Amino acid sequence: MLSANDKDKDYVLATEIQKDDGPFFCPECEGELVLKQGRVKRAHFAHLPDADCAYAGEPESAEHIEAKLEIYEALRSQPGIEK
Repeated sequence: MLSANDKDKDYVLATEIQKDDGPFFCPECEGELVLKQGRVKRAHFAHLPDADCAYAGEPESAEHIEAKLEIYEALRSQPGIEK
């Protein structure tokens, strides 16, 4: 998951924040998320292991996360499109 809500319910993108900016929450279930920022995979959010959310199932592949980020960046570059 590339985006989440912060404690103020503002939208945040995993690639544009730091772990210290948390806590972060799922926009769907409002459960707490973990920000994962490693050296191998793209930064993303993950549910805690015991989460009961439709988005907590199978993890997204690196290709899927990368494709979503490319779509986000393409849309963001268009005039009149905001976060």
